Amino acid sequence: MPYADERVAFEEWGAASGDRVRFPLGSMPVLEVDGRRFTQTTAITNYAAEVAGLGGKDALDRLAITQAQLTIEEIYSGDDGFSGTLFLEGDTKVAGRERFLNNNLKFYLARL
Repeated sequence: MPYADERVAFEEWGAASGDRVRFPLGSMPVLEVDGRRFTQTTAITNYAAEVAGLGGKDALDRLAITQAQLTIEEIYSGDDGFSGTLFLEGDTKVAGRERFLNNNLKFYLARL
């Protein structure tokens, strides 16, 4: 599936995020297909999987795929997810990441 990867530098994001044509919800990612723009990571990855023939052969496959997908999102952004450690510093960051790895990540990965 051919595509163009267009990135926005961190320094440019403040100004770019207000462009509602380019970023309809003021966030990334954005996928443009045939002149239409789509947002939301899950919607975009589901579309890409379908186009690539990886969307599952039936409803039960799609259920398992969506479960794994949403679990990964929860691992990242849940109350004790990895994203909660991004802006910590020093020993607090180390402790937060260790807690994430030893508790949350192991819990979720054991159940996928």
